[in-house]
Amino acid sequence: MNDEQSRDLSLVDLLYGVIVQPSRTLRYVAQKKLYFRAFGTYLGVQLFNSLMTVASFEDQYRRVAPPWQETFLNEFPFQQLLLFWIPVAVIGSLVIWFIMAGVLHLIAEFSGGIGSGIGLFAALGFTTVPNVLLTVVDFILRLLQIPADFFIRMAGFVWIVVLQVLALRESHQFSTGKAILVFITPLVVMIGIFMALGVAFIGTILPFLKTLPQTLPGVPPLF
Repeated sequence: MNDEQSRDLSLVDLLYGVIVQPSRTLRYVAQKKLYFRAFGTYLGVQLFNSLMTVASFEDQYRRVAPPWQETFLNEFPFQQLLLFWIPVAVIGSLVIWFIMAGVLHLIAEFSGGIGSGIGLFAALGFTTVPNVLLTVVDFILRLLQIPADFFIRMAGFVWIVVLQVLALRESHQFSTGKAILVFITPLVVMIGIFMALGVAFIGTILPFLKTLPQTLPGVPPLF
């Protein structure tokens, strides 16, 4: 992809590049603002994963279900579950994608980043490409009855997080360290908010708990 700036890359080039040359590919996607291709790619990945998940659900459950549940399994509406789960999973993932791109772009701008929200949105869309490969590997391992679900999921999580950091770095011209800092900022803020709410809740009910022994005879002192 050395001549990436002198020629337009096809969708196949982009999908391949995300796997073998992620930094250059995500930079190209962000600079060209390929949000239509990103949307199609993201939607295709989510549909594929949803189909594979539901398709393998019945087989997985039958393997672990006790014999007395055979009647239940024969009557369980797996097809209806498929029709319900796919739209919910796809729409939910699209909403998360939009929110994630918007929040990270806002923080990146406050942090001095040089880039566009559309570019980051497009780059983040392509970071889900490894999910297809990992889903196929997971399916093959299931057929071979090799228990590797946990390792596949962890590998996929780490791989995609790394790609998302690269997408942020390349779209806003950050250093790797600054991209990581911007990327984890929403998580740190959320943890801080939940901790503050927890402390406030405890502080609110603590006086009430201290009065329980007086208001309810027979209740031992709590503090």
